Amino acid sequence: MGIYQDKREKTKKEIITAFWNVYERSESLRDVNIKNITQEAGIHRGTFYIHFEDVNALVREVEMQLLDSFEILNIKNDAFFEEERLEKCIKYMYENRRYYTILLSEKGDANFKTKLIQKFILIICPSYYEEKLSKEMSFRIEFIAGGMMNATLYCLLNETILEKEMIKLFYRFFNEIKNSILL
Repeated sequence: MGIYQDKREKTKKEIITAFWNVYERSESLRDVNIKNITQEAGIHRGTFYIHFEDVNALVREVEMQLLDSFEILNIKNDAFFEEERLEKCIKYMYENRRYYTILLSEKGDANFKTKLIQKFILIICPSYYEEKLSKEMSFRIEFIAGGMMNATLYCLLNETILEKEMIKLFYRFFNEIKNSILL
């Protein structure tokens, strides 16, 4: 990378960091604006526009970075539910706890929550979108994924629940589900 490209990437990261700082202090995403972000980052408004069209474009990018990272879970595996996949997911979410707690909180983005539930569905049942499942089975899986998202937020917000405890709780929970409800 050249000096210009390095500086450009550094500035973009500073804008994203400023966005998270402003968002964390705000009442809702609607309160986050370019003026607040550029003041926080110590840059001019024009510099923001070099990197992002508007705040919505910035939000889409940071959300996609978080969601695309779920691809590391090797979702293509046909196993119904694997502890390893869950462990990778939870570790990633704990590493990015700050971002997930903001986006999943009341001031978060409802669209992000929906997309995250879709990712959880693939963790529970990787072939979900490829198979023709009954309405009842689809409902059960989506219900479980929604519960998983809410339980994840609870664990991320509750500092006394450690990552390893969460993995054990989720894995036990899903084995019970797999053995009693889904099969």
